[in-house]
Amino acid sequence: MKDFFTKGRITKYTDGTISIDTVDTVYMRPRNFKIHTVREGDTLQSIAFYHYKNSKEWEKIARANDFIDPFTLTIGSNLIIPKL
Repeated sequence: MKDFFTKGRITKYTDGTISIDTVDTVYMRPRNFKIHTVREGDTLQSIAFYHYKNSKEWEKIARANDFIDPFTLTIGSNLIIPKL
């Protein structure tokens, strides 16, 4: 059985399970990504620095989340953070 992530809304529960409202499903091993919940003041650059220690990697996060406008983040939304 394949594991997957989905472009859409992702909810991660405290028991470790994930609920996904699907838009488009892409198969991927779960160890290849993390989930980041957007907080006030977050930018793609600051999120990239937090996860990768390099703010220039923000485009990888934007592509993984299919952003049309990468400069508008919604507080409380969950982003897929792919492994480098």
